[in-house]
Amino acid sequence: MTLAIPVAVINHVSFGALCVSLISSKFLLLRTHFITVPLASFFLYLPTMVMSDVVTIAIGRLLLPQRTKTAANVGRGVVAFASLVFLGAAASQIGFYYETGGNVDWRDASAFTTDHDGLMVLLSGLKTVTIVGTALLIVSILTGPYMYRGAGSVLDKLAQDMRPALIALRSRWPGRFRYIPLNEDEDSDSDSVGTGSSSSDEENQWDEKSPSDRYKRDNTPRSWLRVACRLAVPAFLLITSMIRPHTPYDRISITLPIALTAIFEPLPTACQTQQSVLDNRFPFPDLLSPSAWIRPQSDYAKGWAPSLTSRLSPLAEAYRERTVEWFKGSPPRGFFRWDPARFDQGYYGSLPPLEGIKPVNASNGKEKCDMELEEDAYYNPVSDPMKISNLDHDLLPALREVLDNGNVKIRHVVLVMMEGVRDDAWPLRKDTHFYDLITRKARDADDIALANERLARITPNAERITGLHNGFAPTHDKLNWTDTAEEGFGGVNVLGTYTPATMTSKSYETLLCGTPPMSVSGFIEGDMDAYQPCLPQIFDMLNNVSDHDGAGDDYRNHPWRTALFQSTSEQYDRLDVFDKRLGFHHRTTRREVENDETRRNDSDPMYQLVNYFAYPEPVTLPYLSEYLDDTLGKQERLFLTHVTSTTHHEWDTPTGFPWTHYIHWNGEGNHLNKFLNTMRYHDEWMGTLMNLLAEKGMANETLVVFASDHGLSFYEDCGKEGTYDNDHVSNFRIGLTFRHPHLPRVQYEVNATTLSVLPTILDLLVSSGSLNEQETHVASDLVHDYEGQSLIRPYKKKDGDRRAWSITVVNPGSSKLGMTSADVPWRLTMPLKGESEYRMTNPVEDPFEENLVTSWTVEGLVKEARKKFGEEAAQWASEAVPTGEWWVLEKKRLWRYHTLA
Repeated sequence: MTLAIPVAVINHVSFGALCVSLISSKFLLLRTHFITVPLASFFLYLPTMVMSDVVTIAIGRLLLPQRTKTAANVGRGVVAFASLVFLGAAASQIGFYYETGGNVDWRDASAFTTDHDGLMVLLSGLKTVTIVGTALLIVSILTGPYMYRGAGSVLDKLAQDMRPALIALRSRWPGRFRYIPLNEDEDSDSDSVGTGSSSSDEENQWDEKSPSDRYKRDNTPRSWLRVACRLAVPAFLLITSMIRPHTPYDRISITLPIALTAIFEPLPTACQTQQSVLDNRFPFPDLLSPSAWIRPQSDYAKGWAPSLTSRLSPLAEAYRERTVEWFKGSPPRGFFRWDPARFDQGYYGSLPPLEGIKPVNASNGKEKCDMELEEDAYYNPVSDPMKISNLDHDLLPALREVLDNGNVKIRHVVLVMMEGVRDDAWPLRKDTHFYDLITRKARDADDIALANERLARITPNAERITGLHNGFAPTHDKLNWTDTAEEGFGGVNVLGTYTPATMTSKSYETLLCGTPPMSVSGFIEGDMDAYQPCLPQIFDMLNNVSDHDGAGDDYRNHPWRTALFQSTSEQYDRLDVFDKRLGFHHRTTRREVENDETRRNDSDPMYQLVNYFAYPEPVTLPYLSEYLDDTLGKQERLFLTHVTSTTHHEWDTPTGFPWTHYIHWNGEGNHLNKFLNTMRYHDEWMGTLMNLLAEKGMANETLVVFASDHGLSFYEDCGKEGTYDNDHVSNFRIGLTFRHPHLPRVQYEVNATTLSVLPTILDLLVSSGSLNEQETHVASDLVHDYEGQSLIRPYKKKDGDRRAWSITVVNPGSSKLGMTSADVPWRLTMPLKGESEYRMTNPVEDPFEENLVTSWTVEGLVKEARKKFGEEAAQWASEAVPTGEWWVLEKKRLWRYHTLA
């Protein structure tokens, strides 16, 4: 026996789901944009913003008649399927907004489904989406019959108003244009509120009248008034649609079905991208005049002479054609532009293809463009309009003596990339925005006193690493690491650092390669070679130029080994492909841990995932200890990269780790509470790492660089949580420390980014005398080629009239850009798709970024900045926007993204 669902039920539920999905989706869009436009404009253009949804709902209702004929069943099936899709999409939108405070970009969201770990990121919000979807479905079932009948009645009324015109047409073409009421069932009983029973009688009466009688009646003043009233609504919609600004109203007006089509939008063709790259000219040519050019001031300096045209200046051409004597043998990847074979054999020169990885060229030779292609797409520091070098400055006074006299020995380099550690949590300090955020809703002084006692114990190891005191009363707790550095020593802690990307994979690339990422969605860079040599490749090159035979006890003649250790998945977002290009000699990641049957113990908390793609970091400790022993036993030098992850959403700690209620007035499940517990766990792990180096006898000869991938904002910061499409400064400012026990303690304040990490490491190796003669020659040459400045020398905030810009790609990559410069306190986030506002703040004076300037246009931004911040701020904003727009295309050129170069 089969159970047949009545047609009426299918119609009601399908139409209810369609209406509820579209209405809830549009309400969310209206809500998020309500405060971004003038109130009068919002209500004036509101009808135009919902017009597409009304039309979609009307079409859906027309496809759901009561009839059961084949054509009607097809329409019913289409609407039922579409309603199910739209219901899921609306639930995802609302769930995503609840979790992050942001709006879904459907094209970006589709990219997460391409690999297992990306899917896990999406599924982390499945509970919320399921709850929302269930609620929407219940509302659809309860309201469906009423909306179905109501929409049918409205459409019937519209059709009846059009009946005279239909009858007139029918009189000319008999048998056509017969009106059948939506709510009248031809084959079954109707549930309609309208009957339409007088249709045929009225038509017959109309037909019986003479033409003069018909039009005499229709030409009365009352008739004309009725016609005018009926035309007023479409006329109003037409006029307001034409006069309203495109931004942001076009985006708000898009109905959910149209928004979903973004998933299927193709990428621009290689020819289109190539043309935009070739047409890209630096927006301030006055800054590039020959009078501003800089001649090389030392043996390794390259100078600076960008051309005003597409032709290179003589100095830049000399750099392009130069050969270096240290390029010999079989070079590692990344050194393409030094290869003498580059002019004859193409971009990769003599380098053979990487086994298992196909070189990426978006055109694949299929597209031929009628344009002159760039001769080569290599980075040229001499012709880079934005490059500012401070290598002509002496070392910082506090560092000069110890680096000159050889007291600082750097045998090994360890690079620790810390997940989501914002600058005011490295360490957590009492006099910071983060502390104010935590305690601002405390009920009384007793709450604050108890919180202070607990907060003081979160990051004690970070205090010792950075040299910053937390401002709380001493706890005298026993730590898992004892810092042996003398008073006043410990290294350089950089305050005010900005991330190059609020997205882990892109930030990881910049940290290791010293190249900014592209403003494209996802880690597309993983499929490409960075346009500068990355640190593992540089250490391979140092091995190439050194003669390690008979190295003896001088560690400077020992070979380098490069290794990556992380408990996270390497398969997420192409990172495994990228790491293979970097050429690490050894990699231990989640995959290796899971495949180790001899050591794996599923009952051990260390082998239980703490988020959707990582085990607790200590699971790598035995592997790391063995690797250090092996490296030291072979008298080799180590470049080690370690990536942490426990401080990633969902902020869970391993089973058995003691939970502390830091914000005891907000409940145990509070996300801030969870994050603070993971910060304490992370701090203990940092102490364990430092203690391991001490146990192996490496501590006094190891440079340890601690750098966050990005910051992290919470609802308490700005009403949005996480980094996705989030403008707040808490996502941008990060911790950065160069730790060595024999380096004097320096607190260095500068608006820099981790773009400076690679050149600073090279500068420290050279300046401390930690490389042999051949390696020193190579490193001294290479360090001048990178875009970042060295952080052990005075930072050039400006060079002439040129500003030292710090640019951040906002997660997921293609929607926004963050802009600041070292010479000013202001910060700007600018839209790249026209779907959000320009947003300018002064986070130095306004750490909560509550006193901000917003505008949908550049002109409006400059005008409002002038009013709120002054003339200098307005001038800065007018420079920041075109600089950012130029930078976006320039990075695509250098990365050879989807071009033919």
